[in-house]
Amino acid sequence: MGILALGLPETARVGLLAALVFVVSDAVLSLEVFVLPHGASIRQITSRVVWGTYFAAQLLFLLGFGGQLPL
Repeated sequence: MGILALGLPETARVGLLAALVFVVSDAVLSLEVFVLPHGASIRQITSRVVWGTYFAAQLLFLLGFGGQLPL
């Protein structure tokens, strides 16, 4: 998604930002699930980062693309 978002037109820069924030969310989530040990204290922070970036990406997607397509 991040690579494809680089091909968006300049008028969709918010969409590009949304995609990049979403990639960060998924990257931190994958570290949390597959790399960090279960008892690691940093998991308290990674969980908040995952949810914060996920919701930020969703909001940016809505702002960037919301209302542009007819229903």
